[in-house]
Amino acid sequence: MKEDLPDYHYTLERLNKLTYVLTVNEGDIKKRLIEALTYYWISADDLPENIREFADEIDTVESCIPKDEYDNTYKNSLANKHLKTCSKIASKIVDLEQMLTEYIDDI
Repeated sequence: MKEDLPDYHYTLERLNKLTYVLTVNEGDIKKRLIEALTYYWISADDLPENIREFADEIDTVESCIPKDEYDNTYKNSLANKHLKTCSKIASKIVDLEQMLTEYIDDI
């Protein structure tokens, strides 16, 4: 790896843990998603520029809450989502992990 490139291995490690929680832990997808994002979510700033927008899209979907809610947290936001929406978010997170893996492999 080139000296001037950032090391994204720590970010990938967090995404790996997040994906593990999504796929292995007990409970429905909403419960697993809340748990995973509470402990392992990363900032888009921790990603290569070319995939930051994808992470921002995930962040936007998971943090949108109904207008009558005021506590903008992952737990509150996701608690109001349908299971199908939570499944789509989880799928996008797995895609993000794959994108970062491919990026690191190509360096």
